[in-house]
Amino acid sequence: MSLSMNLEPSPRLHRLALDIYESRTAEDASAQYNEVLNRVETHPRETKYRCSKDGTTALHWILSTNEDNGIAYPPLIVVKAAVDAYPNSLSVKDNMGLTPYDKAMERKARHGDKDYEEMMSFLKDRHTKMVRGALHNVFAVRDSVETLENQFKQMARDNANLSSQMKCVLETCGDLQNDNSDLKTKLDFVVKESRKEEVEKHNLGVRDKETLTNLIRAIETLRTDVGELQSNVSKDKQANEYSTELNSQSTSHTVITPNQEIS
Repeated sequence: MSLSMNLEPSPRLHRLALDIYESRTAEDASAQYNEVLNRVETHPRETKYRCSKDGTTALHWILSTNEDNGIAYPPLIVVKAAVDAYPNSLSVKDNMGLTPYDKAMERKARHGDKDYEEMMSFLKDRHTKMVRGALHNVFAVRDSVETLENQFKQMARDNANLSSQMKCVLETCGDLQNDNSDLKTKLDFVVKESRKEEVEKHNLGVRDKETLTNLIRAIETLRTDVGELQSNVSKDKQANEYSTELNSQSTSHTVITPNQEIS
């Protein structure tokens, strides 16, 4: 039973790579490598497919060439195309915990010719770059995490300061509210006193007006009394003058001797 019968329907690239592994002759495998190369170029996303049953990718099968069909290792151009399409595929592990790079390393001891060494040099260079890139990403993530932690700490400090400031603001608002209440009380007192003063002024004005009216009336009465008094004085003066004149006339016509009796 072939391996392809044990796998669920998968992208054509994965099936082609598996067919190469199961090829019986080098001619069949070579023709299928050309199909794999064309498929990678036209459908690069299929290089990311990972079988759910065995965890393999197309690159796992490309680098697991079956030596029984006379092909010791895959063509370098096919491997380059697959790796260029999905560089991280070198680190994808199957269900056995092996990556495509591990598959290639397993065959290294059995193949030492120039072409194979060139392919392994390419894989090693790409694998090293991938690892370095992963480490760079790890360090970048770590730096980002540290930066975020510092930012969170600063935010916590700022939040504490803000809470303290808010507390002070609330206390100040409470004091202002108390001052406002006191000021309102004082203002109410001033308004009441002002109204009372106005009432007193009004009452005083009424009293002053009544006093002035009474004074005017008294003056008029006094003036009337003075007029009457002057009239009486004038009359008395005239009476006195008349009496004096009569006495004077009587004296000039009657001579009374000392011995004469007055009848």
